[in-house]
Amino acid sequence: MKRTIFIVFFALFFVFQSFSEDSTWKNVEFPQWSRDLRRTEIITLGSLPFVTLWTTLGYSIAVYGEFRNPLDKSTDSFTSEDQKHVIAISAGVCVALGLTDLALTLIKRHSRKKSSPISPISAEPLPQNVQNEINENRDYFFKGVIESAVF
Repeated sequence: MKRTIFIVFFALFFVFQSFSEDSTWKNVEFPQWSRDLRRTEIITLGSLPFVTLWTTLGYSIAVYGEFRNPLDKSTDSFTSEDQKHVIAISAGVCVALGLTDLALTLIKRHSRKKSSPISPISAEPLPQNVQNEINENRDYFFKGVIESAVF
């Protein structure tokens, strides 16, 4: 049974691996709002375990006046109501963190656009007389550069 599962897993791995190179998602440029939404989602859900741990510790000290270990399975340190409160507080704090990051990102992007308008860079060729002068004096220019680099 284990051998069959291993063979199926191995075959599926190679099938998915072979199709991953011609993925149509590689060259897709997502709009800015979807990238901002994705960042907010990642920050909100990614901070949940850490915020829940700190909320549990803070809740036990605030309500019970003592440290109750949330990772200890041998005792019933929190009731089901306490657990609901901790999860609700943690979820609220995580959403607040994600929205705060979104707001700061949007404000920073808006102020960057407003304060320094970026003009497109245009490359113009040198006038013909300057190009001729550079070509005539090429040895002089390069000799000066090499000598200054040595000293």
